[in-house]
Amino acid sequence: MMSKPFGFLRWVVQLGVVLVLSVGCDAGPMAEQEENVPTYYGEIQAVLNTNCNSCHGEDGAAPFALDSYVSASAMAEPSLLAIELGQMPPWQPDPDCRQFEHERIMSEEDKELFRRWIDAGKPEGDPSLQSNVVPTPTPVFQATHVARPEAPYTPSPEFVDDYRCLPLDITFDQDMYLRQSMVKPGAGNLVHHVLIYVIKPEFLDQMEAMDAYDEGPGYTCFGGGEVGTPNPVGAWVPGIQPLVVEEDVAMYIPKGSRVVMQVHYNLLVDEPEPDLTEWHMNMSPNPPDYLLESLPFAHRTLEIPAGDPHSEHSKEFVNNTDEVWTIVAMGPHMHLLGVRILVEHITNEGDPLCMIDIPQWDFNWQQNYVFRRKDSVQVRPGESIRLTCTYNNSVENQPSVDGVIMEPRTVTWGDGTLDEMCLSFLTFVRPYEAPAPKCRTFSECGAACVDETNFACVVSCMSVDFDCAYCMIPDMFTDGGCIDLHCKEEMDEVGSCFLDCAASTAAGGGDTNQCMMENCPQERDALDACASPVYEGGYCDSQMVGCGAF
Repeated sequence: MMSKPFGFLRWVVQLGVVLVLSVGCDAGPMAEQEENVPTYYGEIQAVLNTNCNSCHGEDGAAPFALDSYVSASAMAEPSLLAIELGQMPPWQPDPDCRQFEHERIMSEEDKELFRRWIDAGKPEGDPSLQSNVVPTPTPVFQATHVARPEAPYTPSPEFVDDYRCLPLDITFDQDMYLRQSMVKPGAGNLVHHVLIYVIKPEFLDQMEAMDAYDEGPGYTCFGGGEVGTPNPVGAWVPGIQPLVVEEDVAMYIPKGSRVVMQVHYNLLVDEPEPDLTEWHMNMSPNPPDYLLESLPFAHRTLEIPAGDPHSEHSKEFVNNTDEVWTIVAMGPHMHLLGVRILVEHITNEGDPLCMIDIPQWDFNWQQNYVFRRKDSVQVRPGESIRLTCTYNNSVENQPSVDGVIMEPRTVTWGDGTLDEMCLSFLTFVRPYEAPAPKCRTFSECGAACVDETNFACVVSCMSVDFDCAYCMIPDMFTDGGCIDLHCKEEMDEVGSCFLDCAASTAAGGGDTNQCMMENCPQERDALDACASPVYEGGYCDSQMVGCGAF
């Protein structure tokens, strides 16, 4: 069992301390009131409805309510502490970097009103002055499809935080286009956050094997859907608004795909109970005018030294295409050692323009952030995206496993809880083009090679087809793949350089083989010499046929 002092846990601990200290300190509604002192019905009800009660209301996801005078006055001091610590309302991005849709930011004026109300003894005021400010309403849309796990899942009582991937019961017998969606938590008191991923057909066997291996509905997971390259299409944290895109825009879900819902259950306050969280969608088989596509920009060659309290890692992704990228949203992602993540647009003039800055990363409040309308980021050819992740791998910031605090160790990229990641999904909007068969452009590229049996040609051609590359790389190059089996020593030498170049070209265009020639030429040549006869001998044919490369 693993645990770590997440933001939510720190908040509850501080809540308990303040509740103990504040017992008997409430002057109550009958306290003497000075002129211009805020009252609950005069000002504070509106402040709480604006900033808090979409979660801290009846049937809300928060562990207590703030939607009446009794509840607000009882929980006022711990609420103020959470506000002053920056933990509530939960909003991670620095507003000095950029503004986003549906921000959860409490104004300084509202904070000061709340402080003054508490200092005055939390007077009730005149109930006839009920606020006409109501919590932000949830946008309504007509769902065409509803998906849920095949059976309710009861979180494990062994864990304070239980992360579960639950395959949903929806299947796709044709290409579909998603225009609106929202998550409806079942056991809202336990569900902390939800991430929705599309699993493409080539990875279904792996997903179904993981589901079958783990007892009960779904399987334990921590990052993404734990299979293939995750394609995020939905998310939920308390207070988030549903995904509602413009009428002529949609997200593509390929025929034959499945959907996995990763749910984070928090059991710090409540006992386990069965949960059947649902995903509601509005989608159709009719193509839109514009397509939303999320791609991972990943810094895979992480090496975070043991004991380092400030380990910073940066990577730039150059737009090597001849098109202007239009970016409308982003979803940063790290694990438990992460303390800051910054994404910048580096212009051709060399100016760094902030896209998102999360100075106090909290894994439990990750989500997708949508730029405000008419505030999309335009990345011209030759410009780049710079991703910077900072980690604290000191003794004081280690998780505990089975009640024992771990010793610091060197941490690298990986899917596991104790591994790390440095990535951001960037969401592009592009004119719609009918989806081509996977690996068709790879096959066309291979046929144009001077020597199409040359392994370098294979690596170069993978660069022109993102989906093809992410199908072939796991089957050919990772542990147990056809190239790894025959050229393990060469793969071990070139591995990080190859994966880094593959990630860079998949995100920004260019040529993986050329990138390796520039960054690790000797190791690339050694791999080419070993792998070309393997490829020519047909040892990778089954993997390539499975990906549609022939």
